Amino acid sequence: MRIQPRRHHASGDRNLWLDPGARRGRRSEGASPEPRRRLTLRAKLLVGALSLALAAGSLAWFSTTETFAEGRAQFDEMLALETISVEGSRRAEPDDLVTTSGLVAGTPLHEIDVEQVRLRLEAHPWVRSARVVRVPPAVVVLRIEERTPVAVAAEAGEEPWLVDADGLPFHAASPDDVSSLPWIESPHPIRLGEASSELGLAAALAEALRGSSLAEGAEIRIAAPSDPEGLSLLVEGLRGRVVLGAGDLADKLRRLERLRQERVALPETASAEVIDLRFADRAVLRSQAPPEAAQHSLGMPMGGASPPPGRRL
Repeated sequence: MRIQPRRHHASGDRNLWLDPGARRGRRSEGASPEPRRRLTLRAKLLVGALSLALAAGSLAWFSTTETFAEGRAQFDEMLALETISVEGSRRAEPDDLVTTSGLVAGTPLHEIDVEQVRLRLEAHPWVRSARVVRVPPAVVVLRIEERTPVAVAAEAGEEPWLVDADGLPFHAASPDDVSSLPWIESPHPIRLGEASSELGLAAALAEALRGSSLAEGAEIRIAAPSDPEGLSLLVEGLRGRVVLGAGDLADKLRRLERLRQERVALPETASAEVIDLRFADRAVLRSQAPPEAAQHSLGMPMGGASPPPGRRL
C-alpha cells in the first residue's frame, strides 16, 4: 500500500496537517458554516447588548429628568415670594408701593427682575429713589427714599402742588401742606413732574428759610421773565414785599431778620411797601410808587450805578 506524503500548509490555516485531497474534498462538499454562524451569533449578541444599554440609559435619563423637574419645582416652591417689606416710606402708602412694584406672591425669587421693580417704584410720585433686595427664602425688601416737599407752588387760582428741593412739582398739596410749608406763587403754569429753573430757585429760597424765624407764613413770589426783581418774599411782621433777586440768599435773609427785629425802632421799615435787598450793603425802602418810577428804580443793574439812597445794613 502506497502512503501519500503529507503537506505542510501555511501557518494561517487552522488545519496544519491535511492529507492530500482532503481540503479539495471538503471544498467540493462545501465550506463549513461554523465560523459564519459564530460571527453572526456574536453580532446578534453585540447588537442585543447595545440595545439593552441604550434602553437602560434612556430609562435612567428619563428618571433623572423627572427627578430634576420635581427637585426644581420643590426648590422654586421653597424660594417663592411670601413677604414684601417696605422701608423708608412716610407719606407714601406701603400698600400703594407694593401695588406699584408689580410683585406677585408665589413668584420664585430668582425670577424677580429687581431692576424692573426699581424702575416701577421710581415712577411713583413720592419715590425719589428705590432699591430692591431679595432675601431668601421668601422675602423681598423695598427700600424707599421719599421726596421731601420744601414748598407748595401754584399759579394764581390754580391747584397747589408740592415741590421738592429740585424744583419738581410731584404731588398735589393737602390743606396741612399749605398751612405748614412756604408758598410759591408762580407766573407760569405748573405741570406735574416738570421741573423748571424758576421753581428750582424758589425751592432753594424755601430751603434757606427752613428753621429760621422767617419761615412761618412766608410767601415766595417768582417774577415774570422780563422783570428784574427775580424772587421776592412776604413775611410776617413786615407790610412790604421784600425783593431778593439773585445772589447770596443766606446773607439777604440775615439782613431781612435784622430789619424785622428793628421795625419798632424804625417805623419806615414797617410802613414800606417795598424793601429791596438786591444791593450788597443797603436796603432800599420804598412806599408804593407810580409804575414808571418803580420800574426805573427796580431796573438798575447790580454792579452799575449807585442804587437809590437807602439805609445801610
